[in-house]
Amino acid sequence: MFTMPDDEFADIRSAAVQGLRELADFLETRPGLPEPCRVRMGPALGGGTDRQRWDQVDRIARILGVQATRSRSDLGASRHYYIASRLFGAVEYQASATTSEPKPGHTRVEADDGRALPGHLDAPQDSRASVITGLRELADFLESHPDLPGPRFSLVSVLVDDGTDDQQRAEVDRIAQILGVEATDSAVGHYTASRSFGLIDNPGSVEYEATAITRPDPDFAGKTRRGALQGLAEFAAFLENHPDLPLPGDTDFHVVVRGGTDDQNWAEVDRIARILEVETVAPEDGQYVAGRLFGAMHYKAVAHTRERMARYGALMSYRGAVTVDPSDVAVTGACDRPAPTKEARQAVVQGLRELTDFLRAHPDLPIPDLIMLSSPALGGTTDEHQRAEVDRIAQILHVRIGTFPRGAYFASRRFGPIEYTAAACTRESRERRAQDTALLTYRDAVAPEPPAPAKT
Repeated sequence: MFTMPDDEFADIRSAAVQGLRELADFLETRPGLPEPCRVRMGPALGGGTDRQRWDQVDRIARILGVQATRSRSDLGASRHYYIASRLFGAVEYQASATTSEPKPGHTRVEADDGRALPGHLDAPQDSRASVITGLRELADFLESHPDLPGPRFSLVSVLVDDGTDDQQRAEVDRIAQILGVEATDSAVGHYTASRSFGLIDNPGSVEYEATAITRPDPDFAGKTRRGALQGLAEFAAFLENHPDLPLPGDTDFHVVVRGGTDDQNWAEVDRIARILEVETVAPEDGQYVAGRLFGAMHYKAVAHTRERMARYGALMSYRGAVTVDPSDVAVTGACDRPAPTKEARQAVVQGLRELTDFLRAHPDLPIPDLIMLSSPALGGTTDEHQRAEVDRIAQILHVRIGTFPRGAYFASRRFGPIEYTAAACTRESRERRAQDTALLTYRDAVAPEPPAPAKT
């Protein structure tokens, strides 16, 4: 029922254990940080048949030493929940499965020795000490039960709701200062400070989040755009001031136009083309593109047809089913490229500044929320040399190393909408890239299923 490899399940559990303990220590040593009244985390079980999901919940219930329960979804009678839950102090571990039918008869789950299991263990205790103790107890329980799936995403949330909007935002700012982060706003007025505990960018890490729900800022869009432009300028200055930082291998500034019909999306690309003063390009394969170069930076607006996206979805459904001959994966030299010249660096920096000035002068030209610019690490052909180079880059960026999925080793930092990432080109990462390349060779051989006929 689970398609993720066992080693990645183990990585998620390790991240959860580390994150739970880090958050417990953080709460204990910072009494000014508010604790949540109740914490719930655990895996949502998907895939397979209803029967397989029931069996999986029953298996987890035996590990937890509790009785599984069932309930009906508020979304309608066609969805049902089957749940195994246990409290550790004020922290609840809950494994849940959504099924199309309720479990027939719902026979009681028995322990391996035949004993009937209780419906729950431990009563909720709403106190700071109970939250801290519960985080540590759950970490210990996960670590000592390797067959218990770790939560893929754990959110420990605090709602800030006392006082006026300004007072609530001030409290979130105070919490952000304790966390060592900057608070962020949203178009609907959710003002949030959050920080992850555990392994960076790793499923299983625990996120602490404090949120105030306030009236939306009428200048939110303007502030967001100004922040994005500031981030572009900061990235240009950072590249210029750190000549030992590798340049990104891809300098495309992608804006993906989506959300409308094909005709509406293409009309938006036409509008962007007029602002850029370029002609649109409609290559084969269902893309409609308008692009313009700014130095070494390429601003590109792209619309994909629904038919293209359906074909892509069908192709990706075979991910993991295509294997590569190990002899086809080069052990050395697969990611080598020459070190950038001073002129190449200046072209990227100048392009970023030209693009920033153009975006500032054309407020109706969209800025994407995220532009991922990556650089293969330079520093030798062995995995050890590659990781050492990423360590060096992480020190320049002042960030921690990311290690998920297994075999990955990277350093990443945000500059406004730009996410700069330097990754080690290890043997495992080359194997994953080779598998993706092999999958793409079947692109013309896979077609999506035709839509079901409309009911009359």
